[in-house]
Amino acid sequence: MRRKLSSLLNTYDITEGRGMIVMGCSPTEQHELGAMMIALFLVRHGWQVIYLGPEVPKSDLLETVRKLQPDMVAMSASTTETAMELIEIGRAVEELPPPRPHFAYGGRAFIQNAMLSESMPGIFLGATPHDAIETVAELLAGSR
Repeated sequence: MRRKLSSLLNTYDITEGRGMIVMGCSPTEQHELGAMMIALFLVRHGWQVIYLGPEVPKSDLLETVRKLQPDMVAMSASTTETAMELIEIGRAVEELPPPRPHFAYGGRAFIQNAMLSESMPGIFLGATPHDAIETVAELLAGSR
């Protein structure tokens, strides 16, 4: 499944468009299929998505964000433990100098435990792929 999604994601060559999104999974998150599907849906809707994959270290993510200056950073977590790692990452993204990207998050952890969102910086992408697409469209309206 991962190979098929990766293949589909790589068939799109969007270098301009509705905005750039850097997307990946929490530093110890290995479950990436949901994030890959959302990345594919976003690409199909015209956004340039830089997909970093599972287990993205905070330092690597921040270096990539500083270099690329995306409009959004979107991260995924499937468990409470991996979701808690995103608190620090979200705060670090929000402390970047302008122009700073929006920080968004999603994944099974936030769907199963809505209270996790209370301590999270940023915006919850939603419980469904459709919700995620709409949330991104609203946040990035007018970007680039």
